[in-house]
Amino acid sequence: MKPDRIVIYPGFMSAEEPHYFKKTLGALLVYRDGAYQPRQGDFIIGWGNSHEPNWAWAAKDRHCPILNHWTAIANAVNKLVALKKLDAAGISTPAFTVDHQRAHGWARWGYTVICRTELKGMRGSGIVVCKPGEHPPSAPLYTHFIPDCREFRIHIFRGGMINAQEKLKKNGVKHDPYVRSEENGYVFARKNIQVPHQVVWEASKAVGALGLDFGAADVLYSENKNKAYVLEVNTAPGITDGGYGGEAYTQAFKEA
Repeated sequence: MKPDRIVIYPGFMSAEEPHYFKKTLGALLVYRDGAYQPRQGDFIIGWGNSHEPNWAWAAKDRHCPILNHWTAIANAVNKLVALKKLDAAGISTPAFTVDHQRAHGWARWGYTVICRTELKGMRGSGIVVCKPGEHPPSAPLYTHFIPDCREFRIHIFRGGMINAQEKLKKNGVKHDPYVRSEENGYVFARKNIQVPHQVVWEASKAVGALGLDFGAADVLYSENKNKAYVLEVNTAPGITDGGYGGEAYTQAFKEA
């Protein structure tokens, strides 16, 4: 049955994606503490917002279906919580620890350690790279850096892949091999990429393990080991560049 209203509950009202869905779906954009009053027939989509809104009980009372509930999003946005849940579900991730001494030992033994000083940092915020022999700073989370890997972003909706991208180096710019972001010389490519089965499988499991209906999993793939490693799951991924990502989500929401 077609819903009366499609409602987007975004983490950032200023982001491009909520306004894209306002156009493609005719969606209503709502704040956590605004004037929105849920009514029976509303179909609510959480887009990166992990905070319980002041209208939460009204939505429950009126039996409004919610895609990506804020409690599930909260599992994903906290890097430590997410890794613990993924590990408990048997999903392949880089080795991680909260123990500073253990992280120091990793560095002494020749590993590069990724130190996350912010558990909810975005676009590489709060990352400190500790190379072999260096002393890691105090941080709430440390992970192994896995070298010589391809990196993919796999968009999963209700268990199936709706879009796939690979992070590739931009031509003619300096690249940071440790933090693959646009600011550090990387771009997302969609055309002519081949995604290993293990990458899609681990991405799908990761989204489900966090309780999400959809998400964009960042996954490393080691061709030498033929193994995939889930880094994190994004609940408000950038999808408007090039058009196709937005079209894929729009179609998935319509079918839902």
